[in-house]
Amino acid sequence: MFWPPSGNANSGFATIRLGDLFSCQTRLSIEIIFSLTLAISYEVSVHVLLRWVYVKRVYH
Repeated sequence: MFWPPSGNANSGFATIRLGDLFSCQTRLSIEIIFSLTLAISYEVSVHVLLRWVYVKRVYH
């Protein structure tokens, strides 16, 4: 059995390309999830802060 080196190189190259694409997509989705989490926590904290200020203003 003799494998041509070009076939091995091509299959290895395809595997590396697929792995790069997957890691890039994973990194992108992690960044999207992280920014969404930051945005949601920011919205919640601003909402809570505004409600706290409103309650203090009304009751004092």
